[in-house]
Amino acid sequence: MESVTYLQMNLIPMIAIIMMRLNTERTLSYTWRNRALRFIMLLIAILLGANSIACMIQGRRSFGMHSLLLICGLTTFFIMEFAAFLWLLYVRDVATNGDGQYGKRVLIPAIPLLCALVLYVSNPFTGAVFFVDANNYIRKGFLFELYAAVAAGYLLAASALALLGSFRQPVQEKKRECRCLAATVCLPAGALVLKVFWPKIDLFWAAVVVALLTVYLNIQKDQVTQDGLTGLNNRRRLDEYLKTLQERGMEGTNCHFILMDVDKFKKVNDTYGHVVGDMVLKMVADQLKKSFGGLSAFLARYGGDEFVVIIKGKEDDEVWARIREFKESVACMDWQEEQPWKLAVSVGCVQYGENGVCEVEELIKIADARMYEQKKGIKKA
Repeated sequence: MESVTYLQMNLIPMIAIIMMRLNTERTLSYTWRNRALRFIMLLIAILLGANSIACMIQGRRSFGMHSLLLICGLTTFFIMEFAAFLWLLYVRDVATNGDGQYGKRVLIPAIPLLCALVLYVSNPFTGAVFFVDANNYIRKGFLFELYAAVAAGYLLAASALALLGSFRQPVQEKKRECRCLAATVCLPAGALVLKVFWPKIDLFWAAVVVALLTVYLNIQKDQVTQDGLTGLNNRRRLDEYLKTLQERGMEGTNCHFILMDVDKFKKVNDTYGHVVGDMVLKMVADQLKKSFGGLSAFLARYGGDEFVVIIKGKEDDEVWARIREFKESVACMDWQEEQPWKLAVSVGCVQYGENGVCEVEELIKIADARMYEQKKGIKKA
């Protein structure tokens, strides 16, 4: 394929990923996971830039071109390996609901990378991974396939982790995110298969950029409908879900609406500050996921310290068993070193069609009233 065509295939994805990377500065929150994704985007942009330069100078034998082509090759092959490793860490963090991959957690996955780097460091002397021939063209070395297999292994392992994580996640939105990550390898893999049958068509890095764009758009979509503190659905997503339920109708199905809030939460904030208050809300939200996630329930933060759980297709006894389990778990939470009181939640639950009520707004109002009746009883006690 002509150098100009190669340049076009690299240049357009490079511009796209640079624009995407710049956009993340204002659209993605500052977390380890998002920083890792930004760095992967930066690495791919640099790789595409090195590829573009290599495309322009291959075959040119003027002064300095051999050294420049060698530098471009070294840059490309290093980033190929390191970006794949970082992608594995990113996916594992998502699949395990982690808060960053540090220390011992990265040592075992890093072993193949360290072995590949031995080949990389020795490459200028051995040409094991690649070499620049007398006509100033990059050629594959005798161990190129082994080196590339490490990067491919990281990508496949990341997809397997994401797929496994989709089965373990208790919340539907997290399941969808993991499935999306598991599928990202499909586009680059398809581009490689295409290259096998049509060697002149090289769309691999363009496919990588499209895959990253898919992940980025998925994150943005989640941020619009996700509560930033707890990771649950936010009020906007709840309103959309309730509207969908009303439009589809729920006749003939068991559907429970549960509204709950944290007792004495204002006292937690006033006594220990909002940092501790936020920590308590996150702990309660995490327990919601554990207690109700297995029921494929819809979980949302209603506002402040109030949460909504909507469960379809389950009997009354099973729903109340989960509510009791949730309340007991909250009461056992270690939320402060010297705890003056146990945490507790007040819960109001109503079933669709109960007492002839079928309007979603009315059902929420009934659940809200029952929750406050329970809260009054707690205060009297």
